[in-house]
Amino acid sequence: MGFESRTIGVAVYALRRDATRTEVLLVRHGAGADEDWRPVAGGIRPDETEVGAALRGLAEETALAPERLYATGIHAENRDPGLGRTGRIGIFVAYVPQQARVVQGARAAEHTWLDFEAAGRETPHPSHRAVLAEIRQRFLQRPPDEALRVR
Repeated sequence: MGFESRTIGVAVYALRRDATRTEVLLVRHGAGADEDWRPVAGGIRPDETEVGAALRGLAEETALAPERLYATGIHAENRDPGLGRTGRIGIFVAYVPQQARVVQGARAAEHTWLDFEAAGRETPHPSHRAVLAEIRQRFLQRPPDEALRVR
């Protein structure tokens, strides 16, 4: 199994805000405790860009459309045993309206909106917790860098 230096997938951390709180969306594809909570994620089709894959993944899994989408510049490594490859995952932040609701029947079996502290406790993956901490620092503790905005 080889490492592909190109980006093979995306992860989208959807955020919704009100005057006092910011929540992050986590999803599960299989119902029940055996499936981990994680951000919206998916592969990149041969004919699409990372941005296109992020928008498509968010729509397919949750039926959400972002008001703003940022490419964070963060990349995680991911092993895809089904495809026998390892490659980079591009990380995106999507701001959705406060009243945004995930449509039941979209691809994600379950979803939850959590504050960053709770989201960090719910995901068992150290890499997801590290990305949450980085997003919190770069997108919540200060205004996002508009140079990273892709939509």
